[in-house]
Amino acid sequence: MNQFDTYSNYYDNLYQDKDYHGETKFILNAIRKFSRHSGKDILSFGCGTGTYEILLNKKGYTIVGVDLSAKMLEIARDKANQIKAKIDFRQGDVRKFKINKKFDNVLALFNIVGYQNTNNDLENFIKTAGRHLKSGGLFMFDCWYQPAVLKNRPENRQRIIKLSNGHLVKRTTTQILDIEKSLLHITFRLREFNSLKKTPEVKENHPMRFFTLNEIDYFLKKNNFNLRRVCRFKHLNKPISENNWDMFIIAEKL
Repeated sequence: MNQFDTYSNYYDNLYQDKDYHGETKFILNAIRKFSRHSGKDILSFGCGTGTYEILLNKKGYTIVGVDLSAKMLEIARDKANQIKAKIDFRQGDVRKFKINKKFDNVLALFNIVGYQNTNNDLENFIKTAGRHLKSGGLFMFDCWYQPAVLKNRPENRQRIIKLSNGHLVKRTTTQILDIEKSLLHITFRLREFNSLKKTPEVKENHPMRFFTLNEIDYFLKKNNFNLRRVCRFKHLNKPISENNWDMFIIAEKL
């Protein structure tokens, strides 16, 4: 079972406060600033329930979204169909996905690269992007910056959200840091309940990798990419910092 299969039913509710519109605007600004192509074809890795993809499609982009979770893709297709958005959602592993098409841009948003836990995973992920990009095309992704993760250690959290049916969902997040492997082992426990009953607890484990800039740069160069910009996510002109986990990468296919 994919990590997100049971989590998918609550995913959009859990991230209802995420600034998808602002983040999409940031991506569009990055494309306008750095792209050598005028085309509007995007391949999106780890598309999940399709929120970024729908927003980009509304801006005139042709999207192919790829995700490993069939349940997440089912939700994405339903959302797109409701507004008659023509988006090609496909199930696949981003480390070995193939489609007979070259794109102007490849995106991997919301820390999809963090799921590439080994160097082999990371390299295959980058190779997949390279196979599907036109020369001069952009590969853009966000990830966690190792110095910031080690300086600002993660804490366990708990959150309660209200669903549209009036039920409540409690999510408990526990996090264990593995410094040797540069992994953060995140466990989500979710339970839906109302005044009458509680549902069985849902538990999912998400090992997430964090990176140095040298690691990212090495594997990009090894696979024929040139690093164009490193910055904070949503801030093209702000440098990465040990005080902020997020690191955004813009690389160009040579």
